[in-house]
Amino acid sequence: MGRHISFPHRYHTFKHGLARNQRCVRTRARPPVAAEEAADRVIDSLGLATTPFDAIHVRRGDEAGEKLPKTMRLKGQVPCDTAPAAVAAAAACRLSSSAPVVVFSDERDAGYRQALRDALATGGRRVVLGDEAVRAAVGDADNYFVFAVAAAVLARGSHVLDIRRGHCPGPCVNP
Repeated sequence: MGRHISFPHRYHTFKHGLARNQRCVRTRARPPVAAEEAADRVIDSLGLATTPFDAIHVRRGDEAGEKLPKTMRLKGQVPCDTAPAAVAAAAACRLSSSAPVVVFSDERDAGYRQALRDALATGGRRVVLGDEAVRAAVGDADNYFVFAVAAAVLARGSHVLDIRRGHCPGPCVNP
């Protein structure tokens, strides 16, 4: 087992063969081969194998409800505006206006996902809800594998808009 650990701070215990207070380095690992193959199936099923597409990942669960997570309060972060209109406005100046878009979100409310799809589908743009496409391709696989497949699909997007805690899109410079 290698040292693929994702702690950007000093790690204060003896885990993973690291000495106390040894600085850890954040690394990015490629998705497993099975996830890459499943991503191929998802992209093929959506008819995007030969078409450049954009991707959006909207993570709302970190900021749901009235109570902000302690880590956000400590870092002075504010929740991102993930309303469908705000995401569509961010996409309008950061993504291609003609490329199909694959949207992923941790939001469980089907109404929100549909509203997001409708907001992004301006000017005849094709918008696909990626979570549903991944679930259809992998069946009842565990959530970790589903996440790995979604990450592999996102990584193949020509342009990717990632909206999550501490990573909110700023105002458009040239809308």
